[in-house]
Amino acid sequence: MNWERVPAGGTGIRCRPLPLIAMLWQGLATQAPLAGLAYLSAPARLLIAESDDAVASDLLDRVNRERKSVGLPALCDDGEIRETARRHSAEMMAAGRIYHDSPITGSSEDRLRDVSLFFWKSGENVARGPEAAMIHIGLMESPPHRENILDPGFTHVGIGVVSNGSDLYVTQLFLRVLPKAGPAELVDAALTKLQKIRGERRLLPLRKDMALVREAERLVEQMYQHDSQQPESLSPGLSNRSVRIIGCVGESPPWETVGEAAGFRWNSVGIGAIQGRSKTWPHGANWYVILLGD
Repeated sequence: MNWERVPAGGTGIRCRPLPLIAMLWQGLATQAPLAGLAYLSAPARLLIAESDDAVASDLLDRVNRERKSVGLPALCDDGEIRETARRHSAEMMAAGRIYHDSPITGSSEDRLRDVSLFFWKSGENVARGPEAAMIHIGLMESPPHRENILDPGFTHVGIGVVSNGSDLYVTQLFLRVLPKAGPAELVDAALTKLQKIRGERRLLPLRKDMALVREAERLVEQMYQHDSQQPESLSPGLSNRSVRIIGCVGESPPWETVGEAAGFRWNSVGIGAIQGRSKTWPHGANWYVILLGD
C-alpha cells in the first residue's frame, strides 16, 4: 500500500494510504466539538451504532488473527476498556479529526483512570477510514501501531468505533491487566516462586518464620500507606537477628535480584504483600516486602 505524507498542522503529521485512510501520530491544536450525529433520525443512529459494534468486532478478530499468526495469545475483549475507547472515538468524530491527547479528557492514561481494572502498561492506536479492512491494513503498515497490536505484553483490548455515516473513527486501547488478588494470594504466589528458585539452585526450601511474616506485613502496610517504594527500618525486636530486607512495587518482585539475595546463608522467610492504587500508581500495583532470616 502506498502512503502519502501530508502536513497536519501543529507538531504532528498525518499519514494516509492512498486514497482514503488517515492516521494521526501526535495530538493537534484544539478544535471545538461539533454536533456529531445529532442531525440523524433515531432509527438511523441505531443502525449506525449496530454497524459500529460489528466493525469493532471485525477489527478485534483481525487483531487476534495477526497475533495468532506470530504465536501470540489472543487479547481478551473488555467492556470497560471498549467503552472508554468508544467515548474517545465519539469525541474525535465530533471534532472531525483524530488525536491521542484530548483537550477535554487528556491522554489515554488519563481516560483510563476510571476503569476498575488494575493494569501495568497501556498503548493506544487511533485511526479514521471508510472500512475496517483498510483501517487494519494501515495500522499494520505503521510500525508504532503494529508494535501495539503485536506486543506480547498486552493481555486485554477495547476497540471503540463511531461512524458519521461515511468515515469510521477508531480507538484501540491495549492493556496489560494486573490480575486482582488479595494479600494471601500474592504472598502464596511469591513464596512458591521463591521456593522454586531455591530448588533450581539446589538449596533447601526456606522455612516460614512467623516473626518475619508479621514484620513483613507491618512494613508492606507502611510502604502502601506512605506510597513508598522502600520499606522502613526493622522493629527493635528483630535487631538481634541477621535479616535481609527486599522491598519493591510492581507487577511482581524482581525475581533475578531476589533469587541472588536468597542464597545459602538464609534459611527462613516472611513475605508481606498488598495490591492497591496510590498517587504514584493510579492504575494499580503490588507492594511486596520479603524478609530473609538466618
